[in-house]
Amino acid sequence: MTSVLINILQERDYDDFFHLEYQTIVDEIGGISSIEALSRLTHPQLGNIPPLEFIPVIENTGHIMQFGNWVLEKSIIYIKELRLVDSDITISVNVSPIQLKEEYFYKTVQSLLLKYALPASVLTLEITETVLEDTNYKGIIAQIELLRNIGVNIHIDDFGTGYSSLTRLRTLPANTLKIDRSFVLDMGVQGDGLIKGIMSIAGQFNLDIIVEGVETEEQFLHLKSLGCKKFQGFYFSIPKKSNDVSLSSSFMPSSGY
Repeated sequence: MTSVLINILQERDYDDFFHLEYQTIVDEIGGISSIEALSRLTHPQLGNIPPLEFIPVIENTGHIMQFGNWVLEKSIIYIKELRLVDSDITISVNVSPIQLKEEYFYKTVQSLLLKYALPASVLTLEITETVLEDTNYKGIIAQIELLRNIGVNIHIDDFGTGYSSLTRLRTLPANTLKIDRSFVLDMGVQGDGLIKGIMSIAGQFNLDIIVEGVETEEQFLHLKSLGCKKFQGFYFSIPKKSNDVSLSSSFMPSSGY
Protein backbone atom coordinates (compact mmCIF):
# COMPACT_ATOMS: atom_id res chain seq x y z
CA MET A 1 0.00 0.00 0.00
CA THR A 2 2.79 2.40 0.90
CA SER A 3 4.54 2.32 -2.47
CA VAL A 4 1.25 2.80 -4.33
CA LEU A 5 0.34 5.75 -2.12
CA ILE A 6 3.76 7.34 -2.55
CA ASN A 7 3.33 7.20 -6.32
CA ILE A 8 -0.05 8.91 -6.02
CA LEU A 9 1.40 11.59 -3.77
CA GLN A 10 4.41 12.20 -6.01
CA GLU A 11 2.14 12.64 -9.03
CA ARG A 12 -0.31 14.66 -6.89
CA ASP A 13 -3.22 12.74 -8.38
CA TYR A 14 -5.39 13.69 -5.42
CA ASP A 15 -8.66 14.06 -7.32
CA ASP A 16 -8.25 10.67 -8.97
CA PHE A 17 -7.96 8.71 -5.72
CA PHE A 18 -8.98 10.90 -2.78
CA HIS A 19 -12.31 12.46 -1.96
CA LEU A 20 -13.93 14.13 1.03
CA GLU A 21 -16.95 13.01 2.98
CA TYR A 22 -18.84 15.15 5.44
CA GLN A 23 -20.47 14.39 8.78
CA THR A 24 -22.86 16.73 10.55
CA ILE A 25 -22.53 18.16 14.07
CA VAL A 26 -25.88 18.80 15.75
CA ASP A 27 -27.30 20.49 18.81
CA GLU A 28 -29.61 18.98 21.44
CA ILE A 29 -32.74 19.48 19.34
CA GLY A 30 -31.18 18.11 16.15
CA GLY A 31 -30.29 21.38 14.46
CA ILE A 32 -27.22 21.15 12.23
CA SER A 33 -24.69 23.83 13.05
CA SER A 34 -21.58 22.49 11.35
CA ILE A 35 -20.07 19.69 9.28
CA GLU A 36 -16.71 17.98 9.50
CA ALA A 37 -14.68 17.19 6.37
CA LEU A 38 -13.16 13.70 6.38
CA SER A 39 -10.50 12.48 3.94
CA ARG A 40 -11.10 9.22 2.09
CA LEU A 41 -8.86 7.15 -0.21
CA THR A 42 -10.15 4.59 -2.71
CA HIS A 43 -7.83 2.64 -4.99
CA PRO A 44 -9.00 0.41 -7.89
CA GLN A 45 -6.97 -2.56 -6.67
CA LEU A 46 -6.55 -1.89 -2.94
CA GLY A 47 -10.09 -0.70 -2.29
CA ASN A 48 -10.94 1.70 0.54
CA ILE A 49 -7.93 2.55 2.69
CA PRO A 50 -8.75 4.08 6.11
CA PRO A 51 -7.25 7.43 7.20
CA LEU A 52 -5.43 5.77 10.10
CA GLU A 53 -3.36 3.96 7.47
CA PHE A 54 -2.84 6.60 4.79
CA ILE A 55 -2.43 9.79 6.85
CA PRO A 56 0.78 8.59 8.60
CA VAL A 57 2.27 7.73 5.20
CA ILE A 58 1.43 11.21 3.90
CA GLU A 59 3.00 12.79 6.98
CA ASN A 60 6.11 10.61 7.01
CA THR A 61 6.87 11.11 3.30
CA GLY A 62 6.74 14.91 3.43
CA HIS A 63 3.53 15.39 1.46
CA ILE A 64 1.23 16.59 4.22
CA MET A 65 1.49 20.31 3.38
CA GLN A 66 0.40 19.82 -0.24
CA PHE A 67 -2.26 17.27 0.64
CA GLY A 68 -3.49 19.34 3.56
CA ASN A 69 -3.84 22.40 1.33
CA TRP A 70 -5.87 20.32 -1.13
CA VAL A 71 -8.21 19.22 1.67
CA LEU A 72 -8.55 22.80 2.93
CA GLU A 73 -9.39 24.22 -0.46
CA LYS A 74 -11.90 21.47 -1.24
CA SER A 75 -13.57 22.06 2.12
CA ILE A 76 -13.71 25.83 1.69
CA ILE A 77 -15.20 25.49 -1.80
CA TYR A 78 -17.85 23.14 -0.42
CA ILE A 79 -18.83 25.29 2.54
CA LYS A 80 -19.19 28.26 0.21
CA GLU A 81 -21.77 26.23 -1.75
CA LEU A 82 -23.60 25.14 1.41
CA ARG A 83 -23.82 28.68 2.72
CA LEU A 84 -25.99 29.57 -0.27
CA VAL A 85 -28.56 27.30 1.40
CA ASP A 86 -27.75 28.01 5.05
CA SER A 87 -25.72 31.15 5.72
CA ASP A 88 -24.89 30.03 9.28
CA ILE A 89 -23.36 26.65 8.46
CA THR A 90 -19.63 26.19 9.20
CA ILE A 91 -17.05 23.52 8.45
CA SER A 92 -14.26 21.84 10.42
CA VAL A 93 -11.11 20.37 8.88
CA ASN A 94 -8.50 18.17 10.53
CA VAL A 95 -4.93 19.46 10.38
CA SER A 96 -1.66 17.75 11.18
CA PRO A 97 0.79 19.07 13.79
CA ILE A 98 3.25 19.22 10.89
CA GLN A 99 1.07 21.82 9.18
CA LEU A 100 0.97 23.86 12.38
CA LYS A 101 4.76 23.84 12.53
CA GLU A 102 4.94 25.56 9.14
CA GLU A 103 5.69 29.22 9.81
CA TYR A 104 3.36 30.59 7.14
CA PHE A 105 0.53 28.08 7.44
CA TYR A 106 -1.86 30.74 8.72
CA LYS A 107 -1.19 32.79 5.57
CA THR A 108 -2.15 29.80 3.42
CA VAL A 109 -5.44 29.53 5.33
CA GLN A 110 -6.02 33.27 5.10
CA SER A 111 -5.34 33.37 1.35
CA LEU A 112 -7.80 30.53 0.68
CA LEU A 113 -10.53 32.31 2.64
CA LEU A 114 -9.86 35.53 0.74
CA LYS A 115 -9.81 33.67 -2.58
CA TYR A 116 -13.33 32.37 -1.98
CA ALA A 117 -14.56 35.50 -0.20
CA LEU A 118 -15.45 33.76 3.05
CA PRO A 119 -15.12 35.03 6.61
CA ALA A 120 -12.64 33.14 8.75
CA SER A 121 -15.41 32.30 11.22
CA VAL A 122 -16.81 29.68 8.82
CA LEU A 123 -13.68 27.56 9.27
CA THR A 124 -12.68 25.41 12.23
CA LEU A 125 -9.37 23.58 12.32
CA GLU A 126 -9.34 20.37 14.36
CA ILE A 127 -6.09 19.40 16.07
CA THR A 128 -5.42 16.30 18.15
CA GLU A 129 -4.63 16.39 21.83
CA THR A 130 -1.09 15.18 21.02
CA VAL A 131 -0.05 18.71 20.00
CA LEU A 132 -0.04 19.52 23.71
CA GLU A 133 2.85 17.08 24.09
CA ASP A 134 4.82 18.19 21.03
CA THR A 135 8.41 19.29 21.54
CA ASN A 136 7.68 22.37 19.40
CA TYR A 137 4.64 23.21 21.49
CA LYS A 138 5.45 26.92 21.72
CA GLY A 139 5.77 27.21 17.95
CA ILE A 140 2.44 25.45 17.46
CA ILE A 141 0.78 27.76 19.99
CA ALA A 142 2.15 30.79 18.13
CA GLN A 143 0.68 29.47 14.86
CA ILE A 144 -2.69 28.76 16.49
CA GLU A 145 -2.74 32.28 17.94
CA LEU A 146 -2.18 33.70 14.45
CA LEU A 147 -5.06 31.60 13.15
CA ARG A 148 -7.31 32.72 15.99
CA ASN A 149 -6.33 36.34 15.33
CA ILE A 150 -7.69 36.12 11.78
CA GLY A 151 -10.91 34.57 13.12
CA VAL A 152 -10.42 30.82 12.57
CA ASN A 153 -11.85 28.52 15.26
CA ILE A 154 -9.84 25.73 16.89
CA HIS A 155 -11.16 22.38 18.17
CA ILE A 156 -9.15 19.83 20.15
CA ASP A 157 -10.17 16.47 18.69
CA ASP A 158 -10.32 13.08 20.48
CA PHE A 159 -9.90 14.79 23.82
CA GLY A 160 -9.32 12.52 26.81
CA THR A 161 -7.27 9.84 25.04
CA GLY A 162 -3.88 11.40 25.77
CA TYR A 163 -2.13 12.73 28.82
CA SER A 164 -2.47 16.45 28.37
CA SER A 165 -0.94 18.87 30.79
CA LEU A 166 -3.71 21.06 32.18
CA THR A 167 -1.22 23.93 32.25
CA ARG A 168 -0.71 23.58 28.52
CA LEU A 169 -4.44 23.21 27.93
CA ARG A 170 -4.94 26.49 29.77
CA THR A 171 -2.57 28.25 27.39
CA LEU A 172 -3.93 26.67 24.21
CA PRO A 173 -6.13 29.21 22.38
CA ALA A 174 -8.92 26.77 21.47
CA ASN A 175 -12.71 27.10 21.27
CA THR A 176 -13.93 23.55 21.81
CA LEU A 177 -13.02 20.13 23.19
CA LYS A 178 -14.34 17.11 21.29
CA ILE A 179 -14.85 14.24 23.73
CA ASP A 180 -13.53 11.00 22.26
CA ARG A 181 -16.02 8.26 21.33
CA SER A 182 -14.40 5.83 23.79
CA PHE A 183 -16.08 7.69 26.67
CA VAL A 184 -19.47 7.20 25.05
CA LEU A 185 -18.88 3.45 24.88
CA ASP A 186 -18.00 3.41 28.60
CA MET A 187 -21.04 5.35 29.76
CA GLY A 188 -22.64 3.82 32.83
CA VAL A 189 -19.36 2.17 33.82
CA GLN A 190 -16.83 4.93 34.45
CA GLY A 191 -17.42 7.06 31.38
CA ASP A 192 -20.03 9.25 33.06
CA GLY A 193 -17.58 10.52 35.63
CA LEU A 194 -14.92 11.10 33.01
CA ILE A 195 -17.33 12.98 30.75
CA LYS A 196 -18.44 15.16 33.67
CA GLY A 197 -14.78 15.75 34.53
CA ILE A 198 -13.96 16.88 30.98
CA MET A 199 -17.02 19.12 30.98
CA SER A 200 -15.84 20.67 34.24
CA ILE A 201 -12.37 21.27 32.78
CA ALA A 202 -13.92 22.80 29.67
CA GLY A 203 -16.03 25.09 31.80
CA GLN A 204 -12.97 26.30 33.71
CA PHE A 205 -11.29 27.23 30.43
CA ASN A 206 -14.43 28.63 28.74
CA LEU A 207 -14.42 25.88 26.13
CA ASP A 208 -17.43 24.34 24.41
CA ILE A 209 -17.96 20.57 24.23
CA ILE A 210 -18.84 18.27 21.32
CA VAL A 211 -19.34 14.56 22.01
CA GLU A 212 -18.19 12.23 19.24
CA GLY A 213 -19.28 8.70 18.43
CA VAL A 214 -22.96 8.93 19.38
CA GLU A 215 -24.59 5.92 17.71
CA THR A 216 -27.88 5.31 19.54
CA GLU A 217 -30.83 7.25 20.90
CA GLU A 218 -30.06 5.90 24.37
CA GLN A 219 -26.55 7.35 24.24
CA PHE A 220 -27.88 10.67 22.95
CA LEU A 221 -30.48 11.01 25.68
CA HIS A 222 -28.04 9.98 28.40
CA LEU A 223 -25.47 12.51 27.22
CA LYS A 224 -28.12 15.20 27.22
CA SER A 225 -28.96 14.27 30.81
CA LEU A 226 -25.29 14.85 31.68
CA GLY A 227 -25.52 18.35 30.23
CA CYS A 228 -23.95 17.81 26.80
CA LYS A 229 -25.30 20.12 24.10
CA LYS A 230 -23.49 19.27 20.83
CA PHE A 231 -23.07 15.86 19.26
CA GLN A 232 -21.62 13.97 16.32
CA GLY A 233 -22.04 10.36 15.28
CA PHE A 234 -23.86 7.75 13.23
CA TYR A 235 -27.11 8.29 15.14
CA PHE A 236 -27.44 11.63 13.40
CA SER A 237 -25.64 10.96 10.11
CA ILE A 238 -22.95 8.77 8.62
CA PRO A 239 -20.19 10.57 6.67
CA LYS A 240 -21.54 11.32 3.20
CA LYS A 241 -20.25 12.54 -0.13
CA SER A 242 -20.99 16.17 -0.90
CA ASN A 243 -24.01 15.50 -3.13
CA ASP A 244 -25.68 13.39 -0.42
CA VAL A 245 -25.35 15.82 2.50
CA SER A 246 -28.62 17.25 3.80
CA LEU A 247 -28.77 20.28 6.08
CA SER A 248 -32.07 19.02 7.46
CA SER A 249 -31.96 16.81 10.54
CA SER A 250 -32.39 13.12 9.66
CA PHE A 251 -33.62 12.03 13.09
CA MET A 252 -36.40 12.92 15.51
CA PRO A 253 -34.93 13.54 18.97
CA SER A 254 -37.03 12.31 21.87
CA SER A 255 -37.72 14.42 24.92
CA GLY A 256 -36.75 11.69 27.38
CA TYR A 257 -36.26 7.98 27.98
